[in-house]
Amino acid sequence: MTTLEMLRSQLNACKGSDRWVRISTLAGCHYFTVARISRGAIENPGIVLVDRLFEAVKSTEPAKDAV
Repeated sequence: MTTLEMLRSQLNACKGSDRWVRISTLAGCHYFTVARISRGAIENPGIVLVDRLFEAVKSTEPAKDAV
């Protein structure tokens, strides 16, 4: 699995939630860019944007409950 495929998988896992808004804001790109990347409409978004999106996805993950 490529880095871009992993990113798409992570973005699709949180599809339909408000996380895409937060992810796009943190990554410094438009919401619709996130949507296009997740569905594969942008084949090569560039490594800089992919890295920023990975960091944004990581920072917006819900906290794990310590039971």
